Amino acid sequence: MAFINKKVAAFGEILVKHTVSKDEAYDLKQLNKKLQTTKNINSIDSYGGTEANVLVALSKMGINTRLATVLPDNKNGNECLDILKKNDVDTSFIKLTGNKMGEYYFLNNDSLERDKKTLFSRENSIINNYEFNSNNFSCDDFLDSVDLFHLSGIALSLDNDINGIAFKNAMMLARKAHEKNILVSFDFNFRPGVWQKKFKENLDYYDNHELYDLCINGFKNSIKEIVDLADILFLSTKDILTFLDFDDPYMNSNGKMTTEIIQAFQKKFFIKYPNCKYLVIRDRQKPSEVVNWVQAGILTPDLCVFSDKQIFAVKEPIGCGDAFDAAVIKGLLSNAFPTKKDLEDIISFSLKVFIYKHQIKGDLFIPCDDIFKIIDELDKNINKTKVLLAFDKLDEEYQNMVKNISYYASVDTFTGNPQSLAGYDIFIGKRLTKDVLKTADRLKAVFAYKTGVDDFPLDLLDEMNIEVYNSHIDSEIIAKYSFALATSLACRITESSFLMRQGMWVSEGKFSGKYWNSIEELKIGLLGFGHIGKDLNKLLVKNNVETYTIDRGHDKSYYKNVNLVKDLDELIEKTDLIISSLPKTKDTNNIFTKERLYRMNEMYLVNVGRSNIYDYKDLYEVLSSDLGLSGAAIDTWDSKPKDFSKSYFPWTNETPFEKLPNIILSPHQAMKVEEGHKRYVLDTCERVIEYIFKKNNIYDEVDKMETNKVDLKRGY
Repeated sequence: MAFINKKVAAFGEILVKHTVSKDEAYDLKQLNKKLQTTKNINSIDSYGGTEANVLVALSKMGINTRLATVLPDNKNGNECLDILKKNDVDTSFIKLTGNKMGEYYFLNNDSLERDKKTLFSRENSIINNYEFNSNNFSCDDFLDSVDLFHLSGIALSLDNDINGIAFKNAMMLARKAHEKNILVSFDFNFRPGVWQKKFKENLDYYDNHELYDLCINGFKNSIKEIVDLADILFLSTKDILTFLDFDDPYMNSNGKMTTEIIQAFQKKFFIKYPNCKYLVIRDRQKPSEVVNWVQAGILTPDLCVFSDKQIFAVKEPIGCGDAFDAAVIKGLLSNAFPTKKDLEDIISFSLKVFIYKHQIKGDLFIPCDDIFKIIDELDKNINKTKVLLAFDKLDEEYQNMVKNISYYASVDTFTGNPQSLAGYDIFIGKRLTKDVLKTADRLKAVFAYKTGVDDFPLDLLDEMNIEVYNSHIDSEIIAKYSFALATSLACRITESSFLMRQGMWVSEGKFSGKYWNSIEELKIGLLGFGHIGKDLNKLLVKNNVETYTIDRGHDKSYYKNVNLVKDLDELIEKTDLIISSLPKTKDTNNIFTKERLYRMNEMYLVNVGRSNIYDYKDLYEVLSSDLGLSGAAIDTWDSKPKDFSKSYFPWTNETPFEKLPNIILSPHQAMKVEEGHKRYVLDTCERVIEYIFKKNNIYDEVDKMETNKVDLKRGY
């Protein structure tokens, strides 16, 4: 990649990023304690910082870059230095001294849940204790041949005080650049958490109005000078209203940026800030943590360019705004006197970079060597990859899926079951017939936006060498529901409720027992140790339950904290309650024979997997008798109603399960939490994008894809 004759310099902190689990993040008190007591960093996920992120992205775009910062003179500092060097950032002005880097904690987002409180720990960070002066740092050398100096609001917030050392270093460089007629760009990048000198137990800044107002006022005070001398400002409409004292009722009321609103504001702004040459506005909203929308525009005193609202999928949001800034800076440096068309192209490209970065984990834009090539490949792929999305009804989730995937492929939709797959590379749906599959002439992959794939002709898909992927996004939710069913069975809640509705306190035969069992007293067998089984095991082990599962030949590390048995008969022998999460395959058909069900005397069975594991007549007979299986909780059935407004039983008069006191009847709702279906749709969308990236060699960090790939011979 050829570098153009432009150079960008920046000052800012680089931090160590730790990724924490959801449980850790929710226990904020413990996490705060961990932040304040960490002296040596043992586990490092990555390094990042907004200015470093911008420079690395610019290096990938062919711009020469240079960073001024302070790193500890230890393993971490040198490791970080090497990463920057490998990514073509000039590190000759980075000082190595001291031993403490700033840190921050970010929630692991594999479950599509993200914590709203990214936590920072900057106490005693070396960057706040090293002052640049004529003896240790040459501003003239640092700014030599530099075309633009970049700074962010985070860099000015490091000390939480305009008298702090880091603040003085940053502003000294900004003033010097301005004096030398070097362009100065500034991204507001306001982070309330950065403005806290010490972490408190209550980190919900937005509910603590007094504390939040202190943050706002402190930030406004720190940016006054840089806003006046900056040539390029990056900010949001909220920043305009909060920090620049523009009281615009339209911006305030609906959050939507229209050309009319922008043009009305344009004149006022450039009169108030005459040094500013480009005002870059980027507005992001988060209707959910995994689907966002964005609008962006560039204003000059004479020109106004603004994009439409764009909806996109989110894998990880870190460093995306920095990638956007880098793309805008690259565009403006490449066009000394940009026309309106130039600005439109700059915004279009910058938004593509912004959206693409959301698919890359980590702060630094380092997985790709040439961003232009990547974006070009994405543009080409829209035309060469065709996707058919089939659904039962068109609603908001599916519309968002189309918009998300449309950034990376050409997407058609079909309501109901499609008649033909000719001309399509990818099919997304809930079911597929053999006849329709036979029409496929270029199909490469099928995505089920659910877990079960028994509604797909797996044998024919295998024969045609077509890959199949499913979604396990709700395995943790289903595990929790399974735990609730198992607890209810052990406590005999359903039996007691059933009998009391008839005025009975004690019944005869199998139901005559007066006592219930605590789930901790039971040994529980997990029939199926995939995503659901493993999540369920974690939950049970936390509650001091002894668990067992069948050894399927995986590596020992796969069977963490669970006892192994050789087969189902031994599982029945060793346990008191079995929870099945098995898929529907030839091997799982009727594995709970009548003989086995009778052998499960005083045992319980929970089924959240497929219902082919027993014959309904056998199950009813055993549950009705005084021998064998004591109780069951069933969430999955052979059929479900087409019209949910009418009464419907998924069994016949021969097996009136509704008359039994010892069965929990659940209408296939283990995954039906609020927004449960949306989670499947969004997770599938992410899988499809990953697949497109992988098949086009766009981005290779898609390990999760393999775990969602269906073994067509096994059927799961």
